[in-house]
Amino acid sequence: ALCDLGWFEARGLFGQLAERGVLVRAGKAPAARAGWQRDALQLHDATADFVFESTAQAADNQARWVEAQRARERAGDDEPPPSLYAQPRGPRISCAEHADVLRRGGTADVPSRLRELAAAAFARQREVDFPPWGMHYLRTSPSLGMRHPVEGYFVLGDGDQPAGLYQVDVCEPSLVRVADGDRRGALHGACSFAGGADPAACYVVLTIDWQRVMWKYRHARYYAMALQDAGHLRATLLLCAALLGLAPRLADDMIDAEVEALLGRDALCEWPAAVVALYP
Repeated sequence: ALCDLGWFEARGLFGQLAERGVLVRAGKAPAARAGWQRDALQLHDATADFVFESTAQAADNQARWVEAQRARERAGDDEPPPSLYAQPRGPRISCAEHADVLRRGGTADVPSRLRELAAAAFARQREVDFPPWGMHYLRTSPSLGMRHPVEGYFVLGDGDQPAGLYQVDVCEPSLVRVADGDRRGALHGACSFAGGADPAACYVVLTIDWQRVMWKYRHARYYAMALQDAGHLRATLLLCAALLGLAPRLADDMIDAEVEALLGRDALCEWPAAVVALYP
């Protein structure tokens, strides 16, 4: 009978048994949840097994979580999480037409392949309606706890587009120019590649937005979780680049302070986790 219970029902049952002395807690609560605030815990409960549950059970769990959220909002006890997706402002290069590139195959010219890479590695692939936060975008790479803390930046030279630093917009699949100027030479000089490497036509920098993951995981393990997300996305980026006919080279090391300055980011808030050089 226990196998037929949902997560909330099972937790309620064991809680009642504990109150009546039938069950006794052995030791302390797991350290992994010790620092979570209540809304983060509710989010985890509602989504931890989302893809493994039946549609009805998932909807029931989601409804319970939404009601709990609304109750806290009415009580003035709500701390909204940081946005899951950055929405940079500036001139943009649309990547929407390349969303299905992994299914239909890539094109020959390099500028199109870069847009295809942005769509394949970073952009949303499917959508799930998740009130009260609205639409949640499922991406090519997984993310622990649905926080998606990894951002992508393309460092481009002059070509079909002006040279500059372009940030990936996941919500409206596109590359948004957030800074002007060709920064490729300076970025290449701040990185080390095994066996040496010539300057590349394009670079992709992955960064970690610490606030997104720390909002939910308020303990030291958030660092490992964020690095695991960055590793997933880095592997996806390398695989997609190779699939699209590009030759990716992962930097073995970088001078963090110089890369941060080139991105215009403060490592206390957003830290560069990887640099990938792309060759035709």
